Amino acid sequence: MVTTGGYYYLTNTEGSHISVTRSKTVGGLLGGETKTVWTDTDPNRNANFWAPEMHHIDGMLVIFSLRPIKLS
Repeated sequence: MVTTGGYYYLTNTEGSHISVTRSKTVGGLLGGETKTVWTDTDPNRNANFWAPEMHHIDGMLVIFSLRPIKLS
């Protein structure tokens, strides 16, 4: 979770995408405004995301996430 500009931001993974929820309060994150920020339809890449993290770097919110890739 990151807080900046009077909002709290929380990342989440849901199958084939990463979403971010924002709210003015921590408690409000349960029903806060949620937007998909990354998605992928390739079945070799769009599942099993792990631990998305959001960081405030140089005035930008940046998300890092790990995921496995299918090797031949």
